[in-house]
Amino acid sequence: MEQVTKVAELSEKKLSEKWGVAINPGFVAIPNMLLMHQGRIGLTDGELVTLQHLLMAWWRGDERPFVRPETIAKRTGASPRTVQRHVRSLEGLGLIRRINATRREPVKYDLGGTLAKLTALAKANPPKPASDTVQEELHQTEAPF
Repeated sequence: MEQVTKVAELSEKKLSEKWGVAINPGFVAIPNMLLMHQGRIGLTDGELVTLQHLLMAWWRGDERPFVRPETIAKRTGASPRTVQRHVRSLEGLGLIRRINATRREPVKYDLGGTLAKLTALAKANPPKPASDTVQEELHQTEAPF
């Protein structure tokens, strides 16, 4: 556990050096696989942004995130209806599952489908070191202008 804490502190320090005070409200860890294989997964840009907002609310692996579509809409400038469509589409892709709310609890989201999809992609595409992979992918997909 002590080693994990040291790694987390080092990562936070590097992020602070890179982003300055912009990192103070926090950050979202998003696997590169999600961004590099967005098209292969079948995600539109709007769906990806909605998924990123759900990931932003997923603080602990053992707890399901909850965030209202209206909150995502306000943050992104989309309409609540558009965000609701994105959520339904993410469900249809098997990336999330809505867990119905009770009067006392909000709707929560199970992101296990996203984890399963990314795990399958990672196994099918054995990762190279992160910096090499990102650089190669960027060079392979750059527009010729």
